[in-house]
Amino acid sequence: MSLRTAAGRSDIVFSGRKRMLIPKIKLTAEEEAAIERMKQAAKRRMTREEIMEQRISWVYGNLGSKSKLSREEVERLVRARHGE
Repeated sequence: MSLRTAAGRSDIVFSGRKRMLIPKIKLTAEEEAAIERMKQAAKRRMTREEIMEQRISWVYGNLGSKSKLSREEVERLVRARHGE
């Protein structure tokens, strides 16, 4: 890693890839609280049912607009595929 300065601009180079330094942004108390809630949520393990709901949502959301399957049909098919 090397630090380079050119024309008043600081860049960091990682393995030949250049990345700009991003200035620290002042966050509101609301934004700080939201970030903290997201950090806490990221630490929590999802239940099997939450994972299944995510899977169903992903499949349904990735169907083309011409698909005639309803969300209920997708749910039934996904649950059957995964032994539920």
